[in-house]
Amino acid sequence: MDVSNLVPFFVFAHVSRKPRSLDEGIKLPAVQRQLLRIRARAFASGRSLGQRFMMTTTYRQKAFLDYAVFDQAVAFARKNGTALLVGDLAELLRGVPIEQFRRCSDRPDSLEVDVWDAATGRFWRDFEQATRQTIHGMAIDRYRRGEKIAVGRKKTQSSAGNIAHNQALGARANKVRAKRLAERIRPIVDEMRAALPAGEQLSPSALMHRLNELGFKGPQTDKWSLNAAKRYLLILDK
Repeated sequence: MDVSNLVPFFVFAHVSRKPRSLDEGIKLPAVQRQLLRIRARAFASGRSLGQRFMMTTTYRQKAFLDYAVFDQAVAFARKNGTALLVGDLAELLRGVPIEQFRRCSDRPDSLEVDVWDAATGRFWRDFEQATRQTIHGMAIDRYRRGEKIAVGRKKTQSSAGNIAHNQALGARANKVRAKRLAERIRPIVDEMRAALPAGEQLSPSALMHRLNELGFKGPQTDKWSLNAAKRYLLILDK
């Protein structure tokens, strides 16, 4: 399906407090981040932004595509024969309740319109299975971190042991986290390596750009650095 010059777009964000007006909602950091990506993608593709569909909510037990505003956006795009542009599909899917992830990641495939991801410039139907599995793994990690934070609020753990012991525990925990993240990006690395000509090595620079393009957070910051990509290639090759 070709994307028309005037493309509708959908913005959805979880917030800690419901905005009192549309103007206040548009200024929220989570909304601004998506709008910047949407505008940049439209500009880079030579399109103009059309009808806006937007929602912010404090409720986290319902997926973004289960709200009426998403259905309205899909219906509008279908009626006008265009794709529906969203800010970051990976980010939206990471925010759905974990038990609903499979259903939510399958639903865009059944829609009668293409869901166009501003973060990568690709349609959801073109996301490889390895990429979808990696997003699922990131959603699981997010869910587990949320559980740990909830437990931490209920129970204060006392610190024990000497400095050397605590440092050893910290180093071990860092190693485990690094290995877990390496396994999350392994499908992407395998996919990129399979596409290379025979004898050519995957460069850290290519991996860095690909992970940032897909919106995967780096080990220390939101973006992957060259050194981080190099380090994790080494971890995966051990």
